[in-house]
Amino acid sequence: MERLYILILQSGRSNPTLVFLGLPGDLADSFCSLDICGIVDLIREKLYYLSSGLIKSAKDEDLNDWLTGCDTEDGWKELASADKLRDVIIRELSGCKKVLDYGCGEGWAAISLCKSGCKDVTGVDVVENAIKFAKILADAYKAGDGFKAECVGTDWIAKEKEATYDGIFCSNVIDVLPPEVSDDIIQNIARVATSDAKIVISMNYFKKTESNPEKDIEVKNGIEVYVNGVLRLVTRTDEEWSERFSKYFEVEKIDYFAWPGEDEETRRIFIMKKK
Repeated sequence: MERLYILILQSGRSNPTLVFLGLPGDLADSFCSLDICGIVDLIREKLYYLSSGLIKSAKDEDLNDWLTGCDTEDGWKELASADKLRDVIIRELSGCKKVLDYGCGEGWAAISLCKSGCKDVTGVDVVENAIKFAKILADAYKAGDGFKAECVGTDWIAKEKEATYDGIFCSNVIDVLPPEVSDDIIQNIARVATSDAKIVISMNYFKKTESNPEKDIEVKNGIEVYVNGVLRLVTRTDEEWSERFSKYFEVEKIDYFAWPGEDEETRRIFIMKKK
């Protein structure tokens, strides 16, 4: 099945501006290859999956017009997938001296922190075009010289200098990776954190899931949810995640939030400090 992606540049949640970048092959190569079963992830990342009859060609003037019309004062507030999540990271991390946004995507969190007074924020992601888009948004919303974004390899955090960041944010990363990979990331987050660091990790809700061959859903090891053979979620309870974090961090609070359109606040925010 051919995959086609449209990038949404938001000038407001109620009035999004669509800008179509490149050919389908370019988009699929530059972003990530998600099929229709990953539609929730696509929406979160400002991407939509569409049939070939709906794709358009990009025009540079579309992007320029959108950039010119950005609300540099308050428009950045609408970049976040959830207002509550944005408010939590600003409350917890904007006073930090040096912040890491690990798995930053389009950089909404790093931009939000810069706009809220943080002077040094680094966003990293393994997807090249996500970083390109983050830089576009940072320029559009005037995030300032303190904003940095870098496309990195999967081993980047293992090579980063110890005790570098006194604030770390990580969203929807560790619960969509194999357990051994997420454990390694958690360990390295602790390693690059200063002794007084504040750590905020957000993730999906807990959902007990069973294998369903008719829908190509397979659950492995009781917690790993695969759809069409692709790992989509590692589903653990709050207590189970807290236990994994407890080796390195003290969980101060677990808060909850919802994406627009969700009736209940079940997505989780772990607010922690380094032990």
